[in-house]
Amino acid sequence: MGSKLSPLLADVFLSDFEVDLTKEKLSPRIWRRYVDDVFAIIKERYLPQTLDLLNSKHETIKFTVEKEQNSTLPFLDLLITRKEDNTLKFGIYRKPTSTDRYIISESNHFGAQKQAAFHSMAHRLFNIPMEEMEFEAEKMKIHEAAKLNVNPFRPITYQFPPGSNLDAENPHQLLQAPTALMHQTTTLCRIERG
Repeated sequence: MGSKLSPLLADVFLSDFEVDLTKEKLSPRIWRRYVDDVFAIIKERYLPQTLDLLNSKHETIKFTVEKEQNSTLPFLDLLITRKEDNTLKFGIYRKPTSTDRYIISESNHFGAQKQAAFHSMAHRLFNIPMEEMEFEAEKMKIHEAAKLNVNPFRPITYQFPPGSNLDAENPHQLLQAPTALMHQTTTLCRIERG
């Protein structure tokens, strides 16, 4: 697992890399980092130069690049898709090995532990700007996962944010999708420490 200080130290250490990108005038159009996983939109012609600069900073840290495939790129738990009009569409990414099995209701874990995965999925659903079709698909995925993991006689209840518009007769049903899209894209790439 590592030390609790690891994310903070990674943040401090990698912020120096970002300063150097700015000094070299290689600032990507978008650069979002979570610890050592980076989502960047970079002009294709600057990608080798950017990667070389990052890899030259420290002898034991080497970055790799994962480029978009079929206009899509997974980043953390997001699936980011570049649409024909160069806007970005967001969806939820699950690894192909995902089974949607969580702590079943018959286990001896505390109720809060059993519900944690579903609370996390609901939070993600309401906070990632998805189009209505992706929102509805994710809503159904959560519902199916709940059916797979929950004893029908002891359903898990969800706590959603105020204004999330839940149907009072069916607390498992999620109703409205926030829609917002991020614009401007050139090349989608994910840069991660190798």
